[in-house]
Amino acid sequence: MPWLLLVAQTQAGHNRELLRAQALRALRGPGGVGGGTPVGGSLQQPLDHFDPLEGRVLTQRFWINEEFWDRPAGPVFLMVGGESALSPLVLRGGHVLELARQHGALLVALEHRFYGDSRGPAGPGGAELRFLSSQQALADLASFHLHVTRAWGLSPNHTWVAFGGSYAGALAAWARLKFPHLVSAAVASSAPVRAQVDFAGYNRVVSVALSSPDVGGSPECLAAVSAAFRALDARLRGRRLAEVTRAMSCCHPPREPGDRALLAENVADVVAGTVQYNGLLPAASVAALCRAMTDGRRGSPYRRLGAVVKAFLRRGGQPCTPSSRRALLRELQGPGSAGGSRPWLFQTCTEFGFYPSCEDAACPFSRFQTLRAQLSLCAAAFGIAPARVREAATATNGFYGAARIQAPRLLFVNGALDPWHVLSAGGGRRGLLIAGASHCADMAPPRPGDPPALTAARQDAPRGERAQWGDVGVAKGEWAWP
Repeated sequence: MPWLLLVAQTQAGHNRELLRAQALRALRGPGGVGGGTPVGGSLQQPLDHFDPLEGRVLTQRFWINEEFWDRPAGPVFLMVGGESALSPLVLRGGHVLELARQHGALLVALEHRFYGDSRGPAGPGGAELRFLSSQQALADLASFHLHVTRAWGLSPNHTWVAFGGSYAGALAAWARLKFPHLVSAAVASSAPVRAQVDFAGYNRVVSVALSSPDVGGSPECLAAVSAAFRALDARLRGRRLAEVTRAMSCCHPPREPGDRALLAENVADVVAGTVQYNGLLPAASVAALCRAMTDGRRGSPYRRLGAVVKAFLRRGGQPCTPSSRRALLRELQGPGSAGGSRPWLFQTCTEFGFYPSCEDAACPFSRFQTLRAQLSLCAAAFGIAPARVREAATATNGFYGAARIQAPRLLFVNGALDPWHVLSAGGGRRGLLIAGASHCADMAPPRPGDPPALTAARQDAPRGERAQWGDVGVAKGEWAWP
């Protein structure tokens, strides 16, 4: 969650995962602009780059697409993997493929350690998770740089430009910051470079979007969403569990406090994820959501919310809304935790936080979505106490600089509609904030429904960034931000 998309997941994330998978396909578009087939491979990485006495290794996947490469001097465009499995399709679609065609670039992509098939000796989610961190991932990128340079006969001072979205965007920015001799420039899309434990700002951006006519929202829509979640909370507190189970299509009756927190977050994910990915999916837009939530013919706001959840599950081919914390813990603690749920949760507990709480008056969602409930999962799954989570986030900001990150030829691109933009950086010549754009929207291929500001940003970037990027040279001519 690209170039992967972040999931605001702690106890929940199931419904946001469904949206993210669909959004990833939308970001790639219907196909490449040249039809080149990426070639896959793998390399052995040290399990611990920082301990020479640790002799174990992990196998890490990568892909190469030479379709547009103006060999031998064309630049290298590095697609950074993030918090889920990578596939060769990442090099066959999206806006970066068009950039590669324009600039004669060699396209390369590296899957993040402990996601997908890039696993440690004990397999997915094993005991080696202590070797999962953004710092280890950056060291993987440096090692991959050396591998590609040798295998493809590149010069030591070859031009490399890193691209990434969401957490992978943060990694692209940090690679430029920490390895300026390897990464010549970077484009960080929707990149949350500031760790924050209590990410209450996420839901504040969602509230603004739901009330904004510019994207299909309205004050009436925000009021209806807020009323629906107040009604859900009242039923949960009154233990009207059979009614809630039917209305919200629960997999299990939410009998325990942890069950109610899990349900509340999964239902909120349907609404918040629609804002985050607005415009990437035809059926997942603020306008469509608000039409459903303000349609008085569908009964009360609570009933409308239930109908929205049912429609969401139906589109995703899912039978019900997860609502058992015990079942979630069994999944997270199992040896083959599905997808990237266990490793990403581990990274939020040990580096970032990113927990979207709902404890202030402006939040439109359930008051069961508390910071305490979300932090408790770190303790239950990994034995990590809340104080250690806060210390880890502080250490991450100290190591990378948070939003004060300083590096030349580093461009931050954010959508104003994307809740993650409040944890990103940029401003002035270092960043673009695109009105009406959602999470990683700039990485998708152009489409008719794009916000005008997004279309303009793609067209104006060459002129606006040429002076900043023009000193990154390649043999075929000057590299300038396209």
